[in-house]
Amino acid sequence: MTISVDTLERLLPAIYRVRDAEGGGELHALLDVLAESMARLDEDIEQLYDDQFIETASAAAVPFIGTLVGARVFSLPVEKDESPSMRNNAATRAQVANAIRARRARGTAAALEQVARDITGWDVVVVEFFQRLATTQALNHLRPGNVAIASTRNAVALDRIGTPFESVTRTLDVRRIATGRGTHNIPNIGVFLWPFRSQRLRLSPAVPVDDRRFLFHPLGIDTALRTNPDPERDPAGLARAINVPLPISRRVFREAVSDYYGVDRSLFVEVDGVLVESSRIVAADLSNIGADDASGWSCDPPSGHVAIDPVLGRIAFSSDAGTTLPTAVRVGCHIGHTLGIGGGAYERAESFRTPGTVLARVPTPVTTLAGAVVTVLDGGTVEIINSDRYEDAFVLAAANDAAIELRGANEQRPHLALPADLEISGDGAEVFLDGLLVSDAAIIVRAGVARVHIRHCTLVPGRSLTRDGLAAAPALPSLVVEGTGTSIEIESSIVGRIQVAPGSSVRARYSVLDATADDRVAFSNAAADGPGGALTLEQCTVVGTVWTEALNASNSIFTARLATADPWTSPLRSERRQEGCVRFSYVPPGAVTPRRHRCQPDAGHPDIVPRFRSLRFGRADYIELAHSCPREIAEGGEDGGEMGALVRLRLRQRDANLHAALPEQLRFGLEAGTFVSHE
Repeated sequence: MTISVDTLERLLPAIYRVRDAEGGGELHALLDVLAESMARLDEDIEQLYDDQFIETASAAAVPFIGTLVGARVFSLPVEKDESPSMRNNAATRAQVANAIRARRARGTAAALEQVARDITGWDVVVVEFFQRLATTQALNHLRPGNVAIASTRNAVALDRIGTPFESVTRTLDVRRIATGRGTHNIPNIGVFLWPFRSQRLRLSPAVPVDDRRFLFHPLGIDTALRTNPDPERDPAGLARAINVPLPISRRVFREAVSDYYGVDRSLFVEVDGVLVESSRIVAADLSNIGADDASGWSCDPPSGHVAIDPVLGRIAFSSDAGTTLPTAVRVGCHIGHTLGIGGGAYERAESFRTPGTVLARVPTPVTTLAGAVVTVLDGGTVEIINSDRYEDAFVLAAANDAAIELRGANEQRPHLALPADLEISGDGAEVFLDGLLVSDAAIIVRAGVARVHIRHCTLVPGRSLTRDGLAAAPALPSLVVEGTGTSIEIESSIVGRIQVAPGSSVRARYSVLDATADDRVAFSNAAADGPGGALTLEQCTVVGTVWTEALNASNSIFTARLATADPWTSPLRSERRQEGCVRFSYVPPGAVTPRRHRCQPDAGHPDIVPRFRSLRFGRADYIELAHSCPREIAEGGEDGGEMGALVRLRLRQRDANLHAALPEQLRFGLEAGTFVSHE
């Protein structure tokens, strides 16, 4: 029933309506107020019915439904720039909705997977380890697949050893799984989590080694190609290897090329604009025959075929005399990527300075990147619409007080392989760089520039990398600020060494400042013999020594130490100790900083040091805290989360939520353990 003022007026005698119209409509106004109140009451009554179902219930009713079905609802702390109601309400509704279904399947591996997926938001695989125990067969319960000796004829099964998808049996492990040490035992349930996503590279130019050998990674390094997770189609089933971002092994790729190769799958290769058919793809081991690439790779594919090594991310074309060598090779693939920083194929449209206002797009048939930049020097935006490689030499010589933005399109990360330093100049100018991968040269900010914003970018530490992912020239800076009065804003980015003139400032959030080793200079003046400008860090990880005029830091990690015969007196030094503050952060022993608040190591635990899974740029677990990292760092942030650039990962908090929810989902006598996986 729709209640309106007309509905109420029709219930009155006509004489009252006529007199009210002649007298100014006071009765009509009263009925209007009553109708509005009655409509709200009617809507509330209808909502009472909708509130009985989790799909249509209001946000306020969702926790009550959760209480009725015994669902434990968890929420995560939110950052200042996030919407708590949108994120937590959506997560809460999903948890309660799936809890209702999980009650019916309570105790099964599929239900555990769903609960873990709802709570963490990550890809999950649940393993019942008792099914993988080598046991004596019972005659009334034969298990032909449960054999004590692995078959060497099943190459894929051998390749899966050590992953959640292994099928070979093991002997009994009596250690407890809750501690993360034991695995194969009758009561043990393993919950494997993937806290990252595969980063997509689509139609990125392959990097040539010679005329017939190429590399997938745009920086020309060896990298493991990963699965583009295929969504699970059966909620009642268990996740398979194709449903999680596992590295693709050679044997698995050889056995199931069609599952992984294709434009909409995990990887593909285009030659001169034409997709290479899957029937021409050969899985191969393309390791070096000798000590370096000059001695060749270990496989030469048959004529007309293309060899792909998914473990090293390499491509080889046949050396047969009748094979036409390619002139342009483009690839699509998925590689491991640090969560939400450094650019890449993830949503970042909200970071754009001028969404929808673009003066030039690149590429076009008549516009190069250098040519497009010239058109916006008086102000405007250049958007690069693909993940191509650009080797243009150009400068950003902005007009006075102009605002210029150079960005990659949403979910794209163009690669600027600069043949010379990118110089930014212009009195009072403001420059925005967004979604770019910059290598081979530095960004030089000349005197007079007012502000430079670097968002979702990667300024490759050391500028370029060797084949094994090590910095080719770790002493070279990635960013140089020459004048005074310039402000640098860095957000969700990975940056190499920074040199800043005194009088300028750098402010970074959710970012990594990486000098490639903890005994190399990460932040200083140009000569590295004095302090750089003021430095402010929020939720950042710094690898290398720092010398600054003034320091403010919160929820950050400084991994630094002095090298032998280092002229510096401290690995972290701020000249103005009466100005600024360092809070909820790790600072190395011997650091000279302003006043500290709840920092590590404290007087009671002087031996606390951060432990990382990897500090090598390009790995999926880059700057992620290890499981063995002390709690004082892993849970020492302001909100109880971890310190450092990956605070938004909230690994320990998600893990704690999961551990609180799992016991009520397990059958009596079972015990669960969680394992964060990158393999």
